[in-house]
Amino acid sequence: MSDAQSHPRARHRRPWPPTVRGLVLWLFGWAFIIVGGLNYLGTTLPALTRGYLEFALTLTRGAAWPYGLIFVVVGTFAIVAGYLSDNLDQWGYRAAAIWSGLWATGYVCGWLFYDAPLRAVGSAVAWVLYSAILLTCLRIPKVAFEDLAERTR
Repeated sequence: MSDAQSHPRARHRRPWPPTVRGLVLWLFGWAFIIVGGLNYLGTTLPALTRGYLEFALTLTRGAAWPYGLIFVVVGTFAIVAGYLSDNLDQWGYRAAAIWSGLWATGYVCGWLFYDAPLRAVGSAVAWVLYSAILLTCLRIPKVAFEDLAERTR
């Protein structure tokens, strides 16, 4: 029997982080990367041109790709932070929550200053809730999946 087969953790290796708190951050990071990829590729441009995020577009002189890139960078940071221990993952949660709040602010400013439809406020509320969920997840204790399995037996 090889060393990899004899080691008890070798057959239980997972691609996601070993703690529940890290897994939640890992999933949020992938969601950010998907949203950023869609923004970067321009598939959300019709929503941007209807005035929802007109305020945000004035900051980049009409280009939407910088926002997609920021989403991808924050998502990647969140995924990497999900693997970190000793409460270093809190920086991933904070970065994602801050960017969610800023994105919600862009929707509100579009509604207030650029005559965006009232649905922009609904989008802002969704992003604020996303940010609140991320900040609430900071209270999840760092419990390894193996410890969680032992508790449920």
